[in-house]
Amino acid sequence: MKIFQFLKKSLALFLVVFSLSFVFVSPSYAVSSAEIDFTKDWQENVTGQLAPSGQLKIIYDESRLTCRRTNYRGIPSWQILAGFQFEDNGQVQYKSLRKKQDNFLTPLEIDIPSNAQKLNIWFENYGYDPYDTSEQNDIRCYDSDYGNNYNFQLS
Repeated sequence: MKIFQFLKKSLALFLVVFSLSFVFVSPSYAVSSAEIDFTKDWQENVTGQLAPSGQLKIIYDESRLTCRRTNYRGIPSWQILAGFQFEDNGQVQYKSLRKKQDNFLTPLEIDIPSNAQKLNIWFENYGYDPYDTSEQNDIRCYDSDYGNNYNFQLS
């Protein structure tokens, strides 16, 4: 009787391990992930695999765009936006890299559409100072590979 219970538990454990290995190893279940790091020394480093239906994390060093660092009553009133477009999906999207009134940028996480083939990214820095009445108050600065945008092929 004990041997039968041992075999039954062993078989159940084997089935659980086998099922989990299928889920975590099978390409049909695997989600690719990638990271693009825009560094202060003007490098764009990609790690991981940029692929349709995958996930992407964008890390941006704010020292790449420093033209607008406005404050209002001691609180930062500037922002850096990431603009991006997946070709073959068409829609241009903008996401804030600075959350709330923090003095630092947070990584941006994006789900890559299943039909995407190429990714275009650019960044925009703007700020507002209510006490500045000059025409300089509405200046926006861009990090866009000199107007070409940063282009990444998906595999």
